[in-house]
Amino acid sequence: MLAQAGKRYVQHACGHVRELVPLMQRDGVYGIESVSPPPTGDATIAETRQLAGDRLAIIGGIEPTMLLNLSLSELPAYVEQVIGEGQGGPFVLANSDSCPPGVGPDKWALIADIARGQRR
Repeated sequence: MLAQAGKRYVQHACGHVRELVPLMQRDGVYGIESVSPPPTGDATIAETRQLAGDRLAIIGGIEPTMLLNLSLSELPAYVEQVIGEGQGGPFVLANSDSCPPGVGPDKWALIADIARGQRR
């Protein structure tokens, strides 16, 4: 019904999605939102992209514990890895599942700069 109306369906599914992604792709879901790599979820962004193919949009990738625990000097390599893993189809870089307490605006500003191709 949504496709006939020119609309798209995005499913929120943080956590364990490995078994769900092929079903979503088969059933015409446009995107999966809040894909969270391990330890919160059960599939990396690269694994999710492989399962999703080039049609299913992936939204997420920045795993909460990594966001909390990586230093400002460690974060760029991780974010660039996540961006690289999302290539091959529609991808929106975003936090996965949640933003842990204790993550300050300095990390979000750095992530935004990296996503724009601007390193500090």
